[in-house]
Amino acid sequence: MRNVVSLLLILLLTLIASPDLMAGVSFENTAGLKKITLGGDVRVRMESRDNDDFNSRTDDNDTYFLTRVRVFADVEVNELIRAYVRFRDAELFEADIPHGNAAYEDSLDLYEGFLEVRKPMDLPLRVQVGRMEFNYGEQRLIGGFDWSNVGRQFDAVRLIATPGDFEVHAFAANRVVIDDYNFNRSDPHGAPDDFYGIYTIYRGFPERELEGYILLRENREVRASAEDGSLGDLDEYTAGIRTVGKYLTDFDYGTELAYQFGNGYGDRIKAYAVHFRTGYTFPDLAWRPRVGVEYNLGSGDKNPTDGRNQSFDNLFPTNHPHYGYIDAVSWRNTRNYALSFKAYPMKDLMVKMDLWNFRLKESRDALYNAGGRETRRDKTGNSGKDAGEEIDLLVQYKLDQHWSFLGGYSYFMAGDFIEDAPPQNTGDNADFSYVQVMYTF
Repeated sequence: MRNVVSLLLILLLTLIASPDLMAGVSFENTAGLKKITLGGDVRVRMESRDNDDFNSRTDDNDTYFLTRVRVFADVEVNELIRAYVRFRDAELFEADIPHGNAAYEDSLDLYEGFLEVRKPMDLPLRVQVGRMEFNYGEQRLIGGFDWSNVGRQFDAVRLIATPGDFEVHAFAANRVVIDDYNFNRSDPHGAPDDFYGIYTIYRGFPERELEGYILLRENREVRASAEDGSLGDLDEYTAGIRTVGKYLTDFDYGTELAYQFGNGYGDRIKAYAVHFRTGYTFPDLAWRPRVGVEYNLGSGDKNPTDGRNQSFDNLFPTNHPHYGYIDAVSWRNTRNYALSFKAYPMKDLMVKMDLWNFRLKESRDALYNAGGRETRRDKTGNSGKDAGEEIDLLVQYKLDQHWSFLGGYSYFMAGDFIEDAPPQNTGDNADFSYVQVMYTF
């Protein structure tokens, strides 16, 4: 029944919506409030996946539809106080995937809802309390995962200071766990995933941003097993730096370095990650083509029995746009390379192709997908490090301020590791195609 209601809501909005009617409506000085802004978006996506587990012996080929409706109200009570609330309904249709899957479905629920105090005592400071999305940098470590039908949120307290060219975020948060049949909570089983951080952005350089951070992921309720079989807590620190910008006008670059240390359920943590990309845009050529290269490395565990955890924790990322659209790889135990081409045949039409080569950093550690789940492991290391290659084709078109369209096709060619690691003889190629329509109002 809820799927029917959701579908009718989507059809109603897309059929009657017009630029005049649905344009992010704002009301000034309403009911004694300074300003109220209402808006949202409706997204429908068809996905088709073949051999998602790289095993043609299992019948996992599936074509299905995802719908997402989000509406928000942004209320400026006065110069000091602001309230923001956003609801989201995410549904899955015509799928072999069981209903209730938290990766795809979540019936109408609170997505964000927080109170913000702005410039108390005229200080360059904002204080936010409530449920919110976190998006930092390129979201390689912290992101709202917008590609997902359900996204990611935190129940948090966040302070944002803006002295001069600096912007400093300090937060204490718990990740919200999706529960399709109940109100989403950050501690549904009494075991919250605690997350603390200080994230600093400096914008004083021309055409460049510099960011630095220190993060703590902590869990003292789940006592997981260490490599030697003992039990312990999680106290994992991540320190890093990121910069992005342009040089010589038409060259762009981005780099990020992160180091992890601490205690991982009894094991000593010592891990690291590297990202580097650069590209050149040809401004005088038709279609403004860009050619780029990229390198990503996430450390892996060399020895799964030595009491040291060297496998980089990708934390709470938006991995989908970064390591191939099939989502077979994350920023953990990986060494991957990419060659990318992007062009604009029309002003609002973008076409893109990425060519990827994926290798494991350590052969005795696992291959981890975009969700952080282990999908293949050979503890002997005899399956090698060659995970495979992927080609991604993407077309994106923005009709106007309301309508946008997205389509793509990806093909993953399994390498020796996927072919030889357990389960053996299941290293089949995989492909993924999708078409998406989104209306923003």
